[in-house]
Amino acid sequence: MKRITYAMAIVVMLSMTACSNLDTQEERALSGGAMGAGGGLVIGTLVGGPLVGALVGAGAGTAVGAFTSNGQVHVDPRPAQRQPAQREPTRLGQYQPTNR
Repeated sequence: MKRITYAMAIVVMLSMTACSNLDTQEERALSGGAMGAGGGLVIGTLVGGPLVGALVGAGAGTAVGAFTSNGQVHVDPRPAQRQPAQREPTRLGQYQPTNR
């Protein structure tokens, strides 16, 4: 039993170090495959075939991740901050919101 535990630990460590210098397309393919496998596993469990669902989801997620380009992915590292609407006086003294 200890051998299996050590072997699994080595496989996990090697798999983590293998992903250290990926370009953005490879990162998208890897993360797409992981998300697809997770989603496919959940859907496959609901319909009775978790292994098939995970494999199909992983394949689809990897393909979508690999075939998207940097221009198709819009990630903003900062959360959007809303600016309060500024108001300008009108002739009658009423304030109207401006679009800026």
